Amino acid sequence: MRRFATHFKALLFVCFFVLIGIVCSPAVAQADPCGEEAILLTEALTTNVNTNLTPNSNAVATPSGQTNDLTSIQILAGTTAPLWNTSVSTNAITATLTNTVQTGLVKLEKGSTVTYFPLVGSMYTVNFNGTIVDNGTKYKLQNVSLGNFPSNS
Repeated sequence: MRRFATHFKALLFVCFFVLIGIVCSPAVAQADPCGEEAILLTEALTTNVNTNLTPNSNAVATPSGQTNDLTSIQILAGTTAPLWNTSVSTNAITATLTNTVQTGLVKLEKGSTVTYFPLVGSMYTVNFNGTIVDNGTKYKLQNVSLGNFPSNS
């Protein structure tokens, strides 16, 4: 009997979390039973975008879900070495790199920008413009989309 009770508790535990996942899912929640913050947090955690910029660099855009569409951007050498951490939003639509930075083989040149652009249909996009020197090769990037996201503004 004790073994049955242990298995029954484990089954109830799993069913509880499956039910919570269904009820609190942003796609399903009609009456917002989990609260607006839970849904915004879920959206922010599931919409990160990783964009390859050059052979040895990429950008990770992470929306916050806040009402000003604050979005953090990391420009990385490889997958982990930060070159530039910045953010854009409805309050600060363009971020400009003020100094050239280099990590290993990758150099991000001064004057590179990240820009917030509102789109139709309650969406926005974040774009990168700038020059990256990767292993001696110069890449002039223009209007590279770092992701399209649902707008909360």
